[in-house]
Amino acid sequence: MPQQFLSIGFEVEGVKQTSVAFDLYGKNLNDFRVPLEKSKDILMKAFQLNFETEGKTLGKPWAALSPKYALMKNQRFPGRKILQKTGKMKTSFSSIVTSVSATMFNTADYFGYHQSRAPRKRLKRRIMMRIDQTRNKAIFMEFTKFLNVAANHFEK
Repeated sequence: MPQQFLSIGFEVEGVKQTSVAFDLYGKNLNDFRVPLEKSKDILMKAFQLNFETEGKTLGKPWAALSPKYALMKNQRFPGRKILQKTGKMKTSFSSIVTSVSATMFNTADYFGYHQSRAPRKRLKRRIMMRIDQTRNKAIFMEFTKFLNVAANHFEK
């Protein structure tokens, strides 16, 4: 019987964030919805919290607003944090989970301009989606728990 491996990889805008392989020799595992849903929940919670901490949650603090824009924003939208003028971008995260994949994205049309690695002249990059070491470990643990339960089930 050929060896079977579960390869788990996460990519954010073309940059591989983490990758791990589990040897599943002799196991018939083909539905990973449980750890994928938990992983999605971990990341979506972090993305929301990242707005409250202006990037600090995921380890990439956002650049301050320019003085001119900060003054205008404070006059028109007092007390609103960076990237939260209307709140649309913060509430536009969505996801699709299948038995073998989890995809998270933001539907706000201007999301990509802030998140993108593209060269820029005026608009500063402010990362809203990223898999940091804390989330990486939490996701790894979810898959480890799932595979341990599955392994125990198959051994019986």
